[in-house]
Amino acid sequence: MNVPQLKLLAGLVRGLLEQHNVPIGHSQSLDVIAALPGLRNWPEVMAFPDRVVATELNTTSTIRLAYRLKSRYQLDLAPSTLLKALAPPDVQEAQAPPEIWPSGPRAGVYIATSQDAINALLANYSEASDGALVYAERAGDHWEGSIDLDEQGLWSRGLQRVPSGTLLVLGPLHLNQQSWDDCASRLRMACIRALDSGHRVAVLMDTPTPEDLLADVQLAVDMRQEEGEDCTEALMGIVTEDGELLRQEPFSPPRPWPTPVPNTATTDAIPAIVLPHLRRALRGRQAGLLVAGTSVIDDHWWAIDLVTSLLAVTQDMGMACRIMPRKRGTPAKDFMVPDPVKALPFLPSIETAYAQGYRRMIVAPVHSDIELLGAYADDVLFICGTHGADVAEGLRNVTGMGFFGKEQTLLKHLIAVFGVGYVEGRDKKTVQTCDMYVPGSDNLPPGDVAYGELMDAIRAQRVVRWEDQVGLLLDSKAITLPAVKKTFRRVEALDGYLAGRKSQATV
Repeated sequence: MNVPQLKLLAGLVRGLLEQHNVPIGHSQSLDVIAALPGLRNWPEVMAFPDRVVATELNTTSTIRLAYRLKSRYQLDLAPSTLLKALAPPDVQEAQAPPEIWPSGPRAGVYIATSQDAINALLANYSEASDGALVYAERAGDHWEGSIDLDEQGLWSRGLQRVPSGTLLVLGPLHLNQQSWDDCASRLRMACIRALDSGHRVAVLMDTPTPEDLLADVQLAVDMRQEEGEDCTEALMGIVTEDGELLRQEPFSPPRPWPTPVPNTATTDAIPAIVLPHLRRALRGRQAGLLVAGTSVIDDHWWAIDLVTSLLAVTQDMGMACRIMPRKRGTPAKDFMVPDPVKALPFLPSIETAYAQGYRRMIVAPVHSDIELLGAYADDVLFICGTHGADVAEGLRNVTGMGFFGKEQTLLKHLIAVFGVGYVEGRDKKTVQTCDMYVPGSDNLPPGDVAYGELMDAIRAQRVVRWEDQVGLLLDSKAITLPAVKKTFRRVEALDGYLAGRKSQATV
């Protein structure tokens, strides 16, 4: 580059600033463009022409220019944007090789599925780049030349000043419903870093469906990107077990249409008193929320026997799958379920299941925000297992962040909710009690109402009441009062019910 070329670039920068409503004068534009050769102002450009001759228009020089524009005029432009604005198309093409490992693979995002692949990549990168620095999360922070990239590191503007071609190592990221939004956000930002700064980004990922991983990554980025962005352009390929960054074209092939799994479930677990009400509630409904609660607290899938039987009741309502709620320390518990559920595809999120064509999903609602369920509930039948021997308790527990403030979204899509209590009898055998509510068109208060008023309205409109059954069992001496208190200890209405029985007994 020479001084006359630098003057021409100063004019381009001046025009670029005017497009962003930041007008500057001719002399100011000369002082700004002095950032390209790393000088403070135009007099220094004239004093050190050798510095200008040694300057190339690339990511490193535009990083300096971007910093000066930000510090002087509060104009935040990515170095890649400046490079495209200042360099002619033929020059842009000539400057395509990155500064770090220029003969290496293209900048972009590459997906790895094992730590061994990441370790091999780190070794290859270090050898090819003569020990260049790596910016890494936990998947690569053990490497000798690694700088820790904490949770906010991807969003740090400092990464714009790192030489292009630098290796960033992210992860491990775990695809499941609880972490889906976080993974999508991080993958999008990884794409932005690759596009704007020319970095190579390797992401270590874990998923219950490795055969669909690339398609799920592309879906996550596509759903997360903002209007006008095309972040999916940065999705390049995979990290092989030998540590090679291998480009995939296309990044993700089209998904095959899923094969339905034959239903082997039965309705045996659903109490006989509930089943006819359930069938009537489902008549003419293909989408919405079905909630089944139980008084039994399990450490993996709550009410899984009831959920399994709901598969039988809804077997003609679309292909079924189950959604992975979260990453477990003991993954085997995800498969401690009845065989009809175990046979279903186990997918990482509602979003990816919907994209594959599934319209009947088993979800653990405590890990699936009710707004997310509401966004798909016009097209999807959600089967939710939760804790709750009565309907009010079940509705509260169906939301991951609590019932308050979300009840209208939940009740708008609710098809039916029922709870089953298991009470130990005097003969040590367990007896069942049932509670069930089926929404009607006019059996709830309109609009936003107080929690207590809403619960009172729901309890008043139940089609099956646990109090009626418990009363008969107590009267017949089949169960004891302590057993009732144990089973319904979390039910808000228990104290009022027991007080009512006591007052009746004293009359």
